[in-house]
Amino acid sequence: MEKIEVIGINTLTEEEKEIAKRLLNEYISKMERLVKNDVLIKMHVKEYKKDSKEKKYSLHFEIIFSGKMINSDAWGYDLAKTIHKAMKKAETEAEHQFHSSEQR
Repeated sequence: MEKIEVIGINTLTEEEKEIAKRLLNEYISKMERLVKNDVLIKMHVKEYKKDSKEKKYSLHFEIIFSGKMINSDAWGYDLAKTIHKAMKKAETEAEHQFHSSEQR
């Protein structure tokens, strides 16, 4: 089973695809250790380029594991930083879910 699904990948350049692939593979390992289960990461990519020459990325993540799902999103002008920002939010949410379940 593929652990990473990227919707809108065709909007990215080859270099951006490599950056995303490398970072998502790192984060999938972290998330699997955190939730102690297999994880599927779905990333939706939207790219905006209005008047400026700079690209703006809008990313939405769904992290699915053990019948649960965590949503996270972020936007920014640097793809790597935007992926980090969204995945850090997802890690924090996963930690909260597991911490609260351990308290019961």
